[in-house]
Amino acid sequence: IFVNSDCPSAAFFNNSSAAKLTAPCLQSVGGIQYAADALNIPTSCISDGASAYNYPPDNIVFPNIVCPSGESQSGSTLNPGTYTSGNKFPPSGVTSLSPGVYCVENDFVVNGGESLVGSNVIIIMKDGDVSFNGGATINLSGPSGAQSETNPYAGLFMYMPMENQGTISLNGNSGSGFTGSVLAPSANISIDGTGDAGLHGQI
Repeated sequence: IFVNSDCPSAAFFNNSSAAKLTAPCLQSVGGIQYAADALNIPTSCISDGASAYNYPPDNIVFPNIVCPSGESQSGSTLNPGTYTSGNKFPPSGVTSLSPGVYCVENDFVVNGGESLVGSNVIIIMKDGDVSFNGGATINLSGPSGAQSETNPYAGLFMYMPMENQGTISLNGNSGSGFTGSVLAPSANISIDGTGDAGLHGQI
């Protein structure tokens, strides 16, 4: 975990009494605050006072993914495409996503009591916010395997381009889980916990 903020008191703050954050290392430009037992990170690899990076970082190569055209639904399953209609994504009654790329130009919302599953999917939030609410059952994962010429975006689950300064709130019930990286350099991101499966990836 690298925190680029120079906030002196709480550039990084974790005060959970139940959930524990596991990572190999934690570095911050500004201050670090955490409660006892709130982190599962070696104390030898927790440090503040790091040098700040330019924002956005000069060395980031952003994805250049071609959005599929059209919108297509088969029963309760949604197919890859570019979704602009309706007031939210996915449409009402959809419970699964077929493998592929989904370009979204409105809010991505899964409410409590709803369910959504999909593997080998990439969500590109061209516009709008992401809200996965508590009580929802959500299991989504990006392309698996190693990166290669034929699988260049392996491990990428969600991409919110720099020009989308929206919000991402990931929550769910005890059966929810997310696998893959969330690349959202301008977003306000909130991870509220997802139970046993959790989030396996980078943010």
